[in-house]
Amino acid sequence: MNGASRQTAGVQDDTGVDLGLDLGTTDWVAVATDPAGRVVRTVRRRAPFDAAGVVEAEVALDVAHSLLDEAAGPDGADGAVAAVGAIGVTGMAEAVGAIREDRAVGEIHSWRSTAGPAAAEIRPGTPDLADRTGLPLGPVAGATAMRRLGDGFDGVTGLLPLPDLVVWSLTGSIGTVPSLAVRSGLLDRRGHRWIAELAAAAGIDSSTLPPVLERHEALGVHPGRFHGVPVVSVGHDHPTAAAAVGGDRPGTWVDSIGTVEVLLAVVERSDADTLLLPDDTPVAIGPHVLPGLAYVGIGVGMTGVALAEAATRHGGHVELDRAFLAGEPAAVALFDELATAADEALRALIDTLGTRPDRLMATGNGARSAALLASRAERLGVVLTAPAVPEAAAVGAARLARRPGA
Repeated sequence: MNGASRQTAGVQDDTGVDLGLDLGTTDWVAVATDPAGRVVRTVRRRAPFDAAGVVEAEVALDVAHSLLDEAAGPDGADGAVAAVGAIGVTGMAEAVGAIREDRAVGEIHSWRSTAGPAAAEIRPGTPDLADRTGLPLGPVAGATAMRRLGDGFDGVTGLLPLPDLVVWSLTGSIGTVPSLAVRSGLLDRRGHRWIAELAAAAGIDSSTLPPVLERHEALGVHPGRFHGVPVVSVGHDHPTAAAAVGGDRPGTWVDSIGTVEVLLAVVERSDADTLLLPDDTPVAIGPHVLPGLAYVGIGVGMTGVALAEAATRHGGHVELDRAFLAGEPAAVALFDELATAADEALRALIDTLGTRPDRLMATGNGARSAALLASRAERLGVVLTAPAVPEAAAVGAARLARRPGA
């Protein structure tokens, strides 16, 4: 069953909702889905990070809780609230929060943060580092965020990716899941274990790293409407969105066009384990949010930022699309540049996997641009489809909280 249920006098009442929360770089979105999986309420706010990419942990949690409250909100003319069956949380993996005893402390740095000490890096010197971690060599935002927090506070008892921090705030449970942990650059992508020597090299106390769980789920413990409700850290937002639009089986390819654009190919986890990544690769391999699956992916660029800036200059996204279709040189040049970046990324994935897709499923705000889809379908030589799943990451989180293999 997709939705929440209330049990009253032995009669099942399928009138509740499941909630999905997506903690993105630009926006935070919560959705409520009904028992049929339809979105019945959407709440969106700008991500609370300041211009430097930083937010106080307690402020971030307040915003997350407020979004969930509003998404679950009144159901019916009498003001009664719907029962909440499950809550799924997804989002960026590279933003990390610290807990000390029973409090979230200090700041959370997004992956775009310009504050704090120098970046932690995966460096050559230890054999096969890219292959062990599944990430290209170089600065790693997740490890950098952990280092900032570890340097800033005495007595830190846990360092949690942002989705896991929200789960902890509602349940008291400390843990993380492989699709989030791997983005730190400190996880063995095959064994799903922290690599102690990498943590030490990055200046991180490995005792503060959370247990890596195949599913991080716990019941809400605080008084209120979420008490006793299962709360799940679904995992990283890109594969969560992919799962919502059909990227839930091997052989599917997804173009996730958010603030950052990422191309993902879904593979069996056993097949991903046999792939070897050279140290000079631009490609990443990581666990999917679905059991038994993995992804091979590559970052394309800051596509969402480029589209937003161009839309502002043109008076809106619709006007930007119209300018492209009318042949305006600046609009044509923008979409040509974006298509070129996607083509280069796709070629790198094809070289790694030895196979070429004939279809890409597009998701994210960028997938709403007809001009973007048309320009890159021509350049890439593939069919691009944009399944009608608005807020796919949040919807995927709601579905996966209820059904792990949805």
